[in-house]
Amino acid sequence: MAEDKVRTVGFLGCSLALCYYSYEVYAYASHWDSWAAIKQSTQCPQLYVLELWLLTQNLLWIVAIGLLMLVLVKPEGYKLLLCFLYLLGPVYFLWSGVSAGYYWAFVACCKEKLDGCVNYYPFTNFSSFSALLSISLLFSGLISLYLLVIVGAVFWRQLHRWLQSYAELLM
Repeated sequence: MAEDKVRTVGFLGCSLALCYYSYEVYAYASHWDSWAAIKQSTQCPQLYVLELWLLTQNLLWIVAIGLLMLVLVKPEGYKLLLCFLYLLGPVYFLWSGVSAGYYWAFVACCKEKLDGCVNYYPFTNFSSFSALLSISLLFSGLISLYLLVIVGAVFWRQLHRWLQSYAELLM
C-alpha cells in the first residue's frame, strides 16, 4: 500500500516536471530563431548550436521523464529506462562537450562583437547557462562512466574465463 502511494506521488511529481519541460519546448519552438535570423542579428554563429543544445536538452528530459513515468506505472519497464540512459548518456556527454566548446567560443565572440548576441540567453544569463551546461556534463559524464565500468567488468569477466579455460587446458 505504501509503495502505491510513493508511485502515485512520484507520478504526480513527474507529471509536473513533464508539464514544465513541455512548456520549455513550446517556448523554444515558438520563439525559435532560424539560422538566417541568427546570422542577421549577430556575427557569432555559435549561437545556433547553443540554441539547438538547449532544445535537445529539454526534449531529452521529456523522454526521460516519460520513461520514468512508465517505470512508475509498470516497474518491470526499468530495463527500457536503463537502456535509454546507457545509450544516450555517452552521446549526450559528447554533445554537451561540443556545446561547451561552442559556448566559450560564443562568449569570446560576443564580448568582442557586442552586437545582437547580447540579447540571447547564453550571454544574458551567463551563470545560469554555465551551470546548466556543467550539470549536463556532470550527469551525462557519470552515466557514461558507469556504462564504461559495466562494459569493463563484463570484458574483464570474459577475459578471466578465457584465461581460466586456457589454464585448464594446459594442466
